[in-house]
Amino acid sequence: MRIVHGLHWSGGGIVNFIDLLLSNINTPDIEHHVVILNSDMASNHQLRNKSISYSFLGFENNQISGLIRFVKIIKSIKPDIFHAHSFLPGVIGRLFSSEKTICIATIHNEYPHYTNNSCRNKFKLKLEYKSLKRSCKAVVCVSESVRQRANDAMPGLPFEVINNGIQLGMMRDASTQQKKEYLTILSLGRLDEQKGYDVLLEAFSILHKKGIKAYLRIVGEGSLRPTLEAKAKELGIDKKVFMPGFSQNPISELSNADMYVCSSRYEGLSLATAEAMAFGLPLITTNVGGVALMVHNGVEARVVPMNNPVALAYAIIEFIENPCVRFHMSVAGREFARKNFDIRNTSRSYEMLYKRLLKN
Repeated sequence: MRIVHGLHWSGGGIVNFIDLLLSNINTPDIEHHVVILNSDMASNHQLRNKSISYSFLGFENNQISGLIRFVKIIKSIKPDIFHAHSFLPGVIGRLFSSEKTICIATIHNEYPHYTNNSCRNKFKLKLEYKSLKRSCKAVVCVSESVRQRANDAMPGLPFEVINNGIQLGMMRDASTQQKKEYLTILSLGRLDEQKGYDVLLEAFSILHKKGIKAYLRIVGEGSLRPTLEAKAKELGIDKKVFMPGFSQNPISELSNADMYVCSSRYEGLSLATAEAMAFGLPLITTNVGGVALMVHNGVEARVVPMNNPVALAYAIIEFIENPCVRFHMSVAGREFARKNFDIRNTSRSYEMLYKRLLKN
C-alpha cells in the first residue's frame, strides 16, 4: 500500500502530527511518502527516516515550478491513497491523481474560509467543497468541533472524526515543583494572527501594571515577529517577554514553564496544548477548537473568551496567586490528555480507515 501525504508547510503541528502518525503505524506493507509544497524551512529529519520519500518543492519561490513538480511526484509514485493535510495540495493532488487512487483529506483546523464571507474566502470554500465532493472517499476532522464547522460550510461530505494524538511519555510531577519568585507563562506556536499573541501581550501587560512577578515565553516563528516585538516594547513589557524562535526541544520549554496559555482565535485540536496538558502544565485556553470544547472549565483547564485580554489576564492571575488551583488543574488535565489524545489510538484509527477504503 503506497500512501502520499500532501501538505503545504514544513513547520508546525501538522508535520509533527504526521511524524507521530508514521511512527505508530507499524504495518510493514504500508509505504509512506511525504510531499511538502514549500522549501525545507524547518524540516523534521526524523520524519525523513520514517518515510520512503520526503520532498520539498520550493513553492514559495516559484509557484508554477512547485506545482508541476508536485504533480510529477504524484504521477510517478502512483499512490493507492492520496492523503491531503492542507488546502492547496489537496485540491491539486485530487485533480491529478489516477482514477484508481483513493483520496482522503484531513481537516486540521476551523479555517477562516468556513465562516468568513470575503470574496477570496468564498472562492476558496467553493473550490475546496467541489474538490472534496467530487473525489474524496473520507473527510477526517481532528475534533468534533472541526466536524461541526466543516459540515456547516460543506454539508453532505463523508465526514468522520479522528482526534489528533500526541506521544504520551515524559510527564513532570507538579507536586515537586520548586517555589519561584517569577513564574513562567508559556505558549508554543507560529507568530501569526491565528494564535492571538497580540491579545496575550495585552493580558501580560495587565499583570505587569499590577506588579505581578512573571515572565512570558512565546516560542515559535512567523511573519508577525516584528509587530509583536514592537507591541511588547510599546506596552513596556519587552524586558519580561521572550520570543526565542522555533524550538527543536519543546520538552525543555515545558520543563521550565509553570503554566501554558493558548490565546488562539481559532484552532482544530491544538497538539501543543494537548502536549502541555499531558506534560502536567495547568492550562488556560480561549474558547475555540477541540480542546476547549472537550474540557470542563475549572476542572481540567480554565477557559476564557477569545480576544479578551482582561479575562485572559485574570485567569493567569488566578493561577499565579493560587498554587492549589494550578496543581489540581495540572493533575486533572494530565489525566484528561492521557485518556483522549494517545497517538496510538489515532494511528490505529487511520490504519483501519486506509484498509477499509481499499477493500471497498
